[in-house]
Amino acid sequence: MYSQRRSPKENMVKMFAATTSNLLKSLLVFGTFVFTKTAPRDSNIRFWAISEWAKQKPTNYKDNSVSLSTDLKFTSRQKRLIRRYPGILYGIADGVKMAIDACQSEFKYERWNCPIVDKTFKGTGFGEVLNSGYPEAGLIQALVSAGIAHKVARVCTDRTITACSCAHSPPSLASKEKLKARWTGCMPNINFGMHVSKVFMEGGYNIKRSRRQGNKNWNLKMMKHNFKAGRLHVQYGQNKTCSCGYMLTCALKTCTMQLDPFKEIVRKLKTQYFNAKSLHSKVNTTTTKGTKRRRQKHNQDDIVYHKKPPSYCQSVPHLQFKANYTRQCNGTQSDSSSSCTNLCCGRDYRTEYIVTNVKCKCRFVWCCYVKCQTCRKEVKRYYCLPPTNDPRFGISVG
Repeated sequence: MYSQRRSPKENMVKMFAATTSNLLKSLLVFGTFVFTKTAPRDSNIRFWAISEWAKQKPTNYKDNSVSLSTDLKFTSRQKRLIRRYPGILYGIADGVKMAIDACQSEFKYERWNCPIVDKTFKGTGFGEVLNSGYPEAGLIQALVSAGIAHKVARVCTDRTITACSCAHSPPSLASKEKLKARWTGCMPNINFGMHVSKVFMEGGYNIKRSRRQGNKNWNLKMMKHNFKAGRLHVQYGQNKTCSCGYMLTCALKTCTMQLDPFKEIVRKLKTQYFNAKSLHSKVNTTTTKGTKRRRQKHNQDDIVYHKKPPSYCQSVPHLQFKANYTRQCNGTQSDSSSSCTNLCCGRDYRTEYIVTNVKCKCRFVWCCYVKCQTCRKEVKRYYCLPPTNDPRFGISVG
């Protein structure tokens, strides 16, 4: 039997269908490529790995032989920054480690205690909380950004790396002070510290490439704002100190600029965290056409978020957060965030009496040491009681 021959019209239809199918496949591949190149990546800066690398780094900051290890997974923009300023990675790593340590120390007695849930070199250390959109993510973003800016400005002032030096132009004095004061010493290079922090943090999240997406990506908008807020708190933490020196009349003072200790900056960011602003919050504004609801504007140094956080009274599996139902609390201050009322989430707590040995009745003995006696002291400690209907504590849910 002979096969049925197709008409020219049928051949054209088949050819058109095949061409259309191939074109759609090409567009799909191209669209996927464009999306992966322009979409902002999740929080992928390996903060824990960088902080651990800071412990192993050489003590000599002027050693320019920096190994851009594949374990740290730097982006091309971050690599350009590190190669442009030899030795700057040491300051960045110390800043990240300083921010992590400060976060865990300052939030030790809070419901969310800044836990490190991933201590591998492949994770960020903080787990999925960085991609959650919660105020906790905003706090970490601002803290690390501030830590890098503060540490880099400090190492420039100490001249421990060759990539930077003291600030070139000190702040201008008031007209009344110009005749009675002069600048002296090495000024903190805060502008350079803020530049390094901005490039390193934004470069790690491809924020520069992702600006074409506008305000649709709330994580992107949140990160940009909180990165800048952390840097601004460092910039605002500059203080002028003046002294008369050996001049009794104090006709001419010598002044210098100093950075606030990082602990002070952490406390200010903690206050901002407890007063974090939602990106979706709206306020009533009165216009000539009546009252309208508009999105509330935030201050540049505010910490912002775009998702309402959990209470952290219970474990949050998707954040790898495990609630400590029997944690120690403060039973003497009811208005503190570390109070038993707050940490126990309204549950009861128990009091434990512990007897410890402490040094007492110390006196100076000539010459030259201090002699002390050992005394027994009773100390009160308070611990939350577990929920009465939680099956994990052997009690069935009624």
